[in-house]
Amino acid sequence: MRRAIVGGIVTAALVLAAPAEAQFGLRSFTATTSSDAAGAHADVTTTFRVDADASGTVRGHLRTTRVALPPGLVGNPQVVPRCDRAAFDSAPLFTFPCPAGSQVGEATFYLGNANLPLPIPAPVYNLTPTADSPAVFGVWIFFGLVRAVGTTSLRPDGGLTLTIPDAPNLPGLEVVGADFTFFGVPADHGVPGPRVAFMTNPTSCDGPLTTTIEANSYEDAAFDALTATLPARTGCDQVPFGAEMGVAADNPVVDSPSSLRVDLAFAQSTDPDARGSAALRRAIVGLPEGMSLNPSLAGTLIPCSDAAFDAGSTGPAQCPGESVVGSVGLDVPVLAEPLGGSVFIAEPRPGQPFRLFVEAAGQGVRIKLVGEVDVDPSTGKVTTTFAGAPPVPVRRFSLTFRGGDRAAIAMPPTCGTRTVDAFLTSTAGSTVTPSGAIHVAFDPQGSACPDPLPFAPRFAASTSNTAAGADTHLSMTFARDDRQQPLGATRLSLPPGLLGRLAAFPICPDAAAAEGTCDGSTQIGAATATAGAGAPALITGGQVFLTGPYRPGDIAGLSIVVPARVGPFDLGRTVVRAGLRVRSDVGLDIVSDPLPTIIGGLPLRLRSVTLDIVRDGFMFNPTSCAPKEIAGVLTSAGGTEARVSAPLTVTGCDALPFAPGTRVTTSKPRRRDGATGVTVTLTQAAGEANVRTVEITLPKALGARTAGPITAPCRNDQWDADACPAASIAGSASATSPLLPIPLQGPVAMVSVPGSALPKLGVRLKGPISLDLLGDVALTRGGRIRTTFQVPDVPISRFQLALGRGDRAVVTGEKLCRARNPRAQRRITAQSGKVVSGDVKVDRQGCRKRRG
Repeated sequence: MRRAIVGGIVTAALVLAAPAEAQFGLRSFTATTSSDAAGAHADVTTTFRVDADASGTVRGHLRTTRVALPPGLVGNPQVVPRCDRAAFDSAPLFTFPCPAGSQVGEATFYLGNANLPLPIPAPVYNLTPTADSPAVFGVWIFFGLVRAVGTTSLRPDGGLTLTIPDAPNLPGLEVVGADFTFFGVPADHGVPGPRVAFMTNPTSCDGPLTTTIEANSYEDAAFDALTATLPARTGCDQVPFGAEMGVAADNPVVDSPSSLRVDLAFAQSTDPDARGSAALRRAIVGLPEGMSLNPSLAGTLIPCSDAAFDAGSTGPAQCPGESVVGSVGLDVPVLAEPLGGSVFIAEPRPGQPFRLFVEAAGQGVRIKLVGEVDVDPSTGKVTTTFAGAPPVPVRRFSLTFRGGDRAAIAMPPTCGTRTVDAFLTSTAGSTVTPSGAIHVAFDPQGSACPDPLPFAPRFAASTSNTAAGADTHLSMTFARDDRQQPLGATRLSLPPGLLGRLAAFPICPDAAAAEGTCDGSTQIGAATATAGAGAPALITGGQVFLTGPYRPGDIAGLSIVVPARVGPFDLGRTVVRAGLRVRSDVGLDIVSDPLPTIIGGLPLRLRSVTLDIVRDGFMFNPTSCAPKEIAGVLTSAGGTEARVSAPLTVTGCDALPFAPGTRVTTSKPRRRDGATGVTVTLTQAAGEANVRTVEITLPKALGARTAGPITAPCRNDQWDADACPAASIAGSASATSPLLPIPLQGPVAMVSVPGSALPKLGVRLKGPISLDLLGDVALTRGGRIRTTFQVPDVPISRFQLALGRGDRAVVTGEKLCRARNPRAQRRITAQSGKVVSGDVKVDRQGCRKRRG
């Protein structure tokens, strides 16, 4: 019934409202505190007056009032008894529904004519809060005839805004002004109960401070606004500030993913005679070196954009669930319940690849923070800075980064106690440096780390085609597990016959190879990697380019360019160079530089690297089906070596053709001693199986020359050092391969080998690659010279060996020109096992043809 009467009065007032041309406005506004001391528990008073004409008639009827207090000027409704909101709303007139101890202030409303207003005093009570307001205040006016309820909200800048909607509008008793006072210490104003601090001054001495009032009328929804200033607070050096730090991890195991919880606890006091503790302004938290961001985190990450987070708003963030990397908790003394929320990975910015968004909400309060994450480019040390925290008292601030296989944090790669440090700055300008420690062990049982850590990498290799001699692609992967030393340099040895057509493809210039800017025409493959502790994240888009020789002794090289993009984090690109070397068996070695361990401050924690050589026509298989392997030595970043191997299967060797051509020619023997030159030429067509052994037996008409200048063959050590004396040179040789742009050429020397009765025939071919052949020389029972060479599995279209003539001759043929149809014998074995044998007619040069 009473509400109906009041509602009728208000309705009548609206009917009898001022003419439409009247414009509502505010005439004056002031704000004062009973003390200017920072952190003091001072009374806070605001006054305002509504604009009126000369006769004192207001220009519109006040409806809603909003007062925005300066940041840091806060009240604590938790220390004062509460008045039940339902009891306040339903209490009968001329009663006092609230406990006397719940009074937190007083108000005076000025009604009627502005020139001679009627003051109406009213107590202000602390009501039970609502789900969307941290504090609610009730004003008991006219002994309950009119009841005003004000709610509070926390702005993004940390200031409180008090809103009183629907002001009383009684005919002839319009509100023309009001004074509001919140008590610093309610007991000092006669409020019964314990003597506790309710209001607290800002703990910053920046200033002056601005207080704003906004008001509108029943006639016009638009708000009019005025501001008032308070002097800057004083005595910040007397404001206390203290903090303790605790850290914890759910998996403090070396080189493993783990959650990480950082707790900051701040001392708070309600002592009315002591200054309130300073609020936190900036927090800088530094992780110990080695404890880093985990690349695995990026595997399923979708970062939150600035627009979706909307740091300056009070609305909820619209970040995707895939951007959540942890949780946050805030225990604010002025709130009944702690705030809770999420930690999001923010969308990278140019020059700022790592940022955090933090949102905590509850009871109508929403706090948003932006964390700047800095990483040391050389060590990966992580330092996170949160600035711009609202200047409200906080009892505890905790951040928990998620754990699991894609945890945000990876533990250090070595055991021991690690310290997380904080540098905290208060609103009063003071600083504290708390810290917390985590002990990192080798395993969940807390075992000590072996020194060094294990290094047992895995290796796998395969080809896309197993057919002998066929074109193929090659894939090689080396990997390591968590809690092992990081991958370093590699040396991989391809088996003989698994080769690349180096001369058939363009070469990337060295400068471009070093910068990772090779032209696409030089690309021969792709590279992928996985990185991170736990479930590693995939790094794709790498390219492998063919380059010229990288180091002395190389035949060619590789430039392996991998974009350092892990999930949303683009850290540029990394270039790893490698050299291609030919071994004595004409197999290829791939020798790389050390792999990167850190890029852009992010420790990669490489788990695997895969190289795929997929340029069509570049690589081809051996022509031997004997068991083979790709072997190598992987070196950790710490220098530990591990030998690895993977089998390589080649099939279908029997299907390869094998029909080498053989020609033996001689020069005209000298009359004096029969000395003559002998040339053996072997040829092969493309697509045949490669030669494994060549055995040539000269005819009886050609024998060993026992006298002459070659009386001191090249010693074995001289041969190994490529320092054979000129006197040991017996001829020359050349080889043409479809793999090389020019033939290989070099001398043929007589080489003495310990344990061998006869010298060997050494062939040293040089060109884009070096090829050494050491042939066995033997005399058959019939006295014929037989020479046998072992040949690597490499395609050679033409091979020619010419033993010298004249004084350099090692063969004599005194009766050669008179011999009837002299023939050499050949036995040539293919890498596939096929054999071609038989007689070869000797083409005698300089001998007159015999008649009939």
